[in-house]
Order: sequence, then C-alpha cells, then structure tokens
Amino acid sequence: MKHDRSPKTGNHFKENILCQSDDHRMNRHHFALYLRNCKLELLVRKEKKETEEKKFRAAEWRWGLGSVCDGAWHHYTLAFDFPQADLFVDGRAFATQDNNPEILDDWPMHGTDLKTKLAVGACWHGRTGEMDQFFKGHISSMLWLPGKVEHPGVLQCLHQCKEQLQFPMSAIAKLSPDSHQEVVFSNDESELTLRANT
Repeated sequence: MKHDRSPKTGNHFKENILCQSDDHRMNRHHFALYLRNCKLELLVRKEKKETEEKKFRAAEWRWGLGSVCDGAWHHYTLAFDFPQADLFVDGRAFATQDNNPEILDDWPMHGTDLKTKLAVGACWHGRTGEMDQFFKGHISSMLWLPGKVEHPGVLQCLHQCKEQLQFPMSAIAKLSPDSHQEVVFSNDESELTLRANT
C-alpha cells in the first residue's frame, strides 16, 4: 500500500481499505480496515446472538504508524484471531507499546436479518445506497483469508522471502577459476555480482 497524508485531517474522515457493512436500511459497519489521521484502524463488530450476554468487548484496534502517510510503498499484514490482532509492517511484527495499538471496547450490534456488502477501497452505505469514505492511495494486491490465521513465519516471508539465485559450488568455481575474478552474493541471495580484474 502507498498513501500520502490526506488533505482532510478531521477526526471522522475514514479512508476504507476493506469494509463490510449493511446492504440496505442502515450504515452499520461489521468489519472495516481503514486509515484515519495517519492511523491504521481495524473495526470488528458482531451482532449479539440471542444466547449471548450483552457485554462490552474489544471492537477497534488503532495503530499509530508514520508509514501509512509517508507516500512510500509498504507491505501490511494483519493476523486477526479475536481478541488478538497482530500487525506486520514490511515483514516485521509491529512492536506493541503502551496504547499503541489503542484498543476500544463497544457493545455488540443488535441482531437483524440484513445481509452485508463487502467493498474494497470504499464503504457501502446502505441507508443512502452509495459508496462513501473512499481510499485515496494505491493498493497493489490484497489477500483475505476469512476464518484462517497464518503462521507468523509465513507472514514474514510474504515480504522478506525473495526469489534466490542458487548455484552448486562447482558452478561458482567455474565462474571464478582464478584469483582475477570474484563472485559475491547479496545477503538474501537475490543478487549476484561478478567482479573481474582486467
């Protein structure tokens, strides 16, 4: 994702990356991942089931990240297994600090028979019947695995594991048969440099 600071800096201006909301009559957001005030925010609200006790539960996670507004490309991965939300930025686990992420509790939503709509880059507002809260940035790809949480090693590899050049030692010896040549691999083995003295 690549995103610059929004010219609208009001507290309520959301730029939705992914949003699941009521398909008509209401504007309840069931699930949303969005940017607001250079924070990456996750909203997860469930409808109360008849057998459940009505009580406060975690509903919003807000990560203060300078990278979401620096105008550069970054890779974000969010692993969510309620109530745990783990964020990876450019393949590295986000280091949780006091109040970062900020976690807010809310009541469960009242049950309805409404269906929902899932949108990428905006949020459907069922009351008005139109898209709103548009994302103003760039997304190169998105992978959503509902009901599944990937292992942290896999999440780190999504960003850090690159294609590698692998040669048998005998082939490398043929590349540098004498002391006038040198073969050097980068640390991640994605680049090969052949230096020759002439």
